[in-house]
Amino acid sequence: MGPADVVVCLTSGEKFVASFFSYDQIAELRRVHQASGEFLHGAYFWSKNLVLVQDQRMTTVHRIIHHLLEEGEFREVFEEI
Repeated sequence: MGPADVVVCLTSGEKFVASFFSYDQIAELRRVHQASGEFLHGAYFWSKNLVLVQDQRMTTVHRIIHHLLEEGEFREVFEEI
């Protein structure tokens, strides 16, 4: 499984997106980039609205979204679309 673009539709009708990557996916991307030369041979990586997660199970994603909303951090992480 690759990175997941997560779209959240709030009850207000607003829609937001963020890219969820697992720690394992980042490690694999680094190995690929070291071999391919991308991102200065794996020296760095970036992705807009990146969220690093333990796993991409729906329950985990829901917990993270609810946590971000409760903590008032949701709009800092997700981009309105």
